[in-house]
Amino acid sequence: MSASPVLSPIAFEHVVDHITEDLAARYAGILPIDTIQAAVHEARAVIEPGNQHPEFKAGLIEHAAKQILADLV
Repeated sequence: MSASPVLSPIAFEHVVDHITEDLAARYAGILPIDTIQAAVHEARAVIEPGNQHPEFKAGLIEHAAKQILADLV
């Protein structure tokens, strides 16, 4: 059984961009894009430094950003 592939830094940035775009669509007309970008940035700053499981990093960042945004509305 092989290990899960880890995304290259460029591919991971693409995933984070998609997380931001998806959240922007979800909160369109509710929160400004700069607030959504800040939430993703904040979530990433919290999740990335100590993350020992890169295969879960994107999901954890998305979940944390959703929680930050939900607390604002």
